[in-house]
Amino acid sequence: MRLRIPQNFQVVDNGLQPLRLSSGDGSLVVVHVLEDNLVRVQHIPPNKNPLETTHAVYPGFNATANGMDSIHGLERSSVQCRFRCPVPSVTTKPSSPGLLLTTNQLQISVDLTDGDLALSWAAQTGKSTETCKPFLQDLPFRAYEYDLDGSVHHYVRHSSTMHYYGAGEHSSPLSLTGKHIRIAATDALGYNPELSDPLYKHFPVYYGLDSTTSTAYGVYYDSLGTGSLDFGCEIDAIWGSFTSYRTCNPTLDYYVFFGPTLDQCVQTFASIVGLPALIPRYALGYLASSMGYAEAENAQELIEAFPKLCRKWDIPCDVLHLSSGYTVNQLTHARNVFTWNSERFPDPDRMFRVLRESGIRTVANVKPWLLAGHPHYDQVHKLLGFVWDPEKNSPSMTRLWSAGAGSTATGSYLDFSSKSGRDYWKAGVKALLQVGVEGIWNDNNEFELHDDQHTYSMMGKANVTVGTGGRALQTMLMGLASYEAMREFQPTKRPFLITRSSGPGAHRFACQTWSGDNYSSWQTLKHNIPMGLNAGLCLMAGYGHDVGGFVGPRPEKELFVTHIIRDAIQFRYRLIPYLYSLHYKASTTGVPVIRPLVYHFQNDSNVHQASFEFMLGPSLLVASVFVYGATEREVYLPFLSKDQGRWCNVWTGEWMNGGQTVVVPVPLDQHGALFAPSGALIPMDNSMHKINTQSQSVRTVEIYMDPQSRASSDFIEVIDDDGVSMDAAVFRYRMRAENTVNEEVHIHLEVLECAYIPEYTTIEFMLSLNDQRCIVTTETNGNTLRSSPRQSDGRQSVFVPLEFSCLS
Repeated sequence: MRLRIPQNFQVVDNGLQPLRLSSGDGSLVVVHVLEDNLVRVQHIPPNKNPLETTHAVYPGFNATANGMDSIHGLERSSVQCRFRCPVPSVTTKPSSPGLLLTTNQLQISVDLTDGDLALSWAAQTGKSTETCKPFLQDLPFRAYEYDLDGSVHHYVRHSSTMHYYGAGEHSSPLSLTGKHIRIAATDALGYNPELSDPLYKHFPVYYGLDSTTSTAYGVYYDSLGTGSLDFGCEIDAIWGSFTSYRTCNPTLDYYVFFGPTLDQCVQTFASIVGLPALIPRYALGYLASSMGYAEAENAQELIEAFPKLCRKWDIPCDVLHLSSGYTVNQLTHARNVFTWNSERFPDPDRMFRVLRESGIRTVANVKPWLLAGHPHYDQVHKLLGFVWDPEKNSPSMTRLWSAGAGSTATGSYLDFSSKSGRDYWKAGVKALLQVGVEGIWNDNNEFELHDDQHTYSMMGKANVTVGTGGRALQTMLMGLASYEAMREFQPTKRPFLITRSSGPGAHRFACQTWSGDNYSSWQTLKHNIPMGLNAGLCLMAGYGHDVGGFVGPRPEKELFVTHIIRDAIQFRYRLIPYLYSLHYKASTTGVPVIRPLVYHFQNDSNVHQASFEFMLGPSLLVASVFVYGATEREVYLPFLSKDQGRWCNVWTGEWMNGGQTVVVPVPLDQHGALFAPSGALIPMDNSMHKINTQSQSVRTVEIYMDPQSRASSDFIEVIDDDGVSMDAAVFRYRMRAENTVNEEVHIHLEVLECAYIPEYTTIEFMLSLNDQRCIVTTETNGNTLRSSPRQSDGRQSVFVPLEFSCLS
């Protein structure tokens, strides 16, 4: 360790945009306003060159001829071309050396006291910067530290009033305050969801929320190299309490963005690294796992019988994960990617046909390495398709999973930055698609390379070391290669690509990820929840879990009851219209599907640390049950103003005030506690069976309007398309409910776009349980429709025909 802190900073270039400051030792700091709420800062230590490209920052629409990312990434020197780059007002600070940069939303103080450089950031209020409370402040005299070993660090002040969120996927709880997190990815089999670090994802981004002002901001460090984030865990007598970022990269490149809401912060982060890929609609159904099946000697027989079991138990299923057992060599038992075990799977074509005829698609597991005994190893070696060991002038070798649990063998990771590695991979993916696979499952892709000096070829442009390029770069390029292969095989079809590891940018290709190889326990069931919530804030819209656990003992009876699991799956199928609209919005704005309570109720300090309850979209508050034998659940209902109304218990129809903790019954056969805020309109399916298997002429919308409130709901927008196509034509409508003084609920329905005609032609609007007011709506021809009680449950409902005249 040979730390240096640059001093004697001076402004160069007369303070023009971007603002450049140099220190006495030759360090350079560049401050570039990209948007009114978004600023980029670079620190280049002396005798260091900034990294030429970034693969995480989205290159923009139509970056290449086919609209896909370039293997070479985006030149860092051209990042600003993606943004408006408004010129800030630059003035001299009145009471201390330095400058003040002002945009329509930000005041950026550039303090140069005693030659030190410290930036601070405050919301633009029109007042003097001297009276504005900064939401983010560099740590004086240590902000831009570097190590002569080649790493760089960034330190900012930590306040006891701050809460931090994000940072990808990490152990519980939701708030990161007081934690030290490694920015790395590892194969964390059987991890402790409260303690283990690191896990599977690489995300150097976080959001800060001041509990006294309820103001949110974000910081993103554009590096795929390993590092760490410290949120006030470390403290020092000289430096006090601080938050820090450290990376093995030789230069620092980071973005600060202001909300003031978490929602705006997340959307700004999406504007930097791109939007999540849209998931195919069928992937929102039940996704079954086949690891035990694929490891059996009669694997094909068991898998072909699986649809019959689903029908027997009345469990809908749309996707089957084909685990890596299909690649196990009959003699050596080694897992050789893109090969088939012909004894376990004598006729793969027939197996895929049997599954597809039952409405089940297959997603195949693939791993990014070749064991030394793989039949294609020498071929890829000769073509220089592996990560390289320059000292030995041979492929980088390491121990990799081989046969059964815990067994390893020597092998090499493919280099997805090399032409030969990419070509080999894409040919293998296309061969799987040709035989009948419909989705690809990038697994074990943390790239646990153990020498930072081994190299990537970067398409022959220039060798980059593992330490500088980052292991997460290979994760991303593996995703890009799989995505490209799927697009090239079926250009009009939306790829269903799953990835276990991920990082900024990988979400542009892989629409689904999960919390990895978790342990089967009540502890995991509980603490996987905040893991998913923070992942959603980092643009992992499709994030799930091995619900029953992957490793450890079989779930005990109460943790996995067959008929309850079936009912939960069937209820999920009813929610598909709501879920699909949420995913569609995520793909166009970055807004997460599942959201921590603080995301919607930022001004309620009681939810700033709420880890185990969450919002599913804007309309459902979910409080799961994760305690053995529990029959009641305490739930804090966030504060709603009098004008907003109250919360409705979805299962009972009881209305409850916000801003209080309630205790509700949660019998074993009920899907936890579920609440809807007044104004919620939730599109639901009438069927509880497989997606797209039965034509339905009616779509249901459940209405939750507090009878004591006179407020109207916001407009709720619903999206439908064919669910599988790229750039699919859409059917889009919006709806709003309004309480009236004569105890009626008026519905306003407006079709906005109908380039796609859905299978349903009517919407049934239905009030919550025990709400016997009348629903009233008016058709386009002026005809008034009024609700009546349903025979099945007495709920008020009205059927409204859809108008498709906008098609013409």
